[in-house]
Amino acid sequence: MSDLLPILEGLQAAQTDAERARWLLAAPPSTILEEHLEIRAIVAAAGFVAGLTAVAAEISALCAVRDRHGYTPDTIIMSRNIARADLAVIAYQQEENRTCR
Repeated sequence: MSDLLPILEGLQAAQTDAERARWLLAAPPSTILEEHLEIRAIVAAAGFVAGLTAVAAEISALCAVRDRHGYTPDTIIMSRNIARADLAVIAYQQEENRTCR
C-alpha cells in the first residue's frame, strides 16, 4: 500500500505528460500547497519540466505577499497563467489534433 494520498496516486499513475498536465490543472490549490514537495517529486521523476514550472508558479501565487489592496502582484499572476496555458496546450493538444483531422 502506498503512503501517498489517494489524490496523489492519480498523479503518480499518470502515464503521459498530457495526463499529468490534466491532473495539475484540476488539482485543488490547497492540495498543491499542502503536498507540493510530493507533487514536485512525482513530476520531476517523470521528467515533466512544464509541470515543475507550473507547480512553482502556483506555489508562488498562493504564497505571495499581497499588495495594500489584497491583490497578488500582476507579475506573479501572469507567470501562473502562462504556466497554466502551457499545461492546457500539453493536456489537450492531442485531442484537438484528433478532432481536426
